[in-house]
Amino acid sequence: MKATELLEIIKDDLAAIPEYIARTKEIQETKSNVSDTAASLVAEYDYAVYREIMDETCPAPDITIEPGRVEEFREALERYFDEYAPGENSLRRYIINISLYLVFIAKRPLHPPGIDFPDLKVIKGEDGQYYCGRKGRIFDGEPTLCRYCICRPL
Repeated sequence: MKATELLEIIKDDLAAIPEYIARTKEIQETKSNVSDTAASLVAEYDYAVYREIMDETCPAPDITIEPGRVEEFREALERYFDEYAPGENSLRRYIINISLYLVFIAKRPLHPPGIDFPDLKVIKGEDGQYYCGRKGRIFDGEPTLCRYCICRPL
């Protein structure tokens, strides 16, 4: 699959949940700028990525994505939502599409660079690479989305 094909799939799926997107936009536009919880930082990051997706016309370069990787990641995300947010279908679609874009098209971390909370710190190094405090602390057999993230261990 080409990155342009995945981008169109993502955009079409996000367009199918306009009420959720509108609610997310309203929350982002009306919330206090001083909020610094991990959840609010992630929500801001995700909404900025959503806006980027909807403005994107053609990923550069238009890379070919390894066969099966998109579906493998999508299935891992589905399992994650089955466990942590069952029944949250609009949230699920929103986050799955943002995550697909970050991993396969934008090549950016799943969490916002600059987030710094216990057990979670994501930074962009001087070398242009992203680093995360959680990366490298994954136990064998532990279901985690970290294996798809482009971050390197801190």
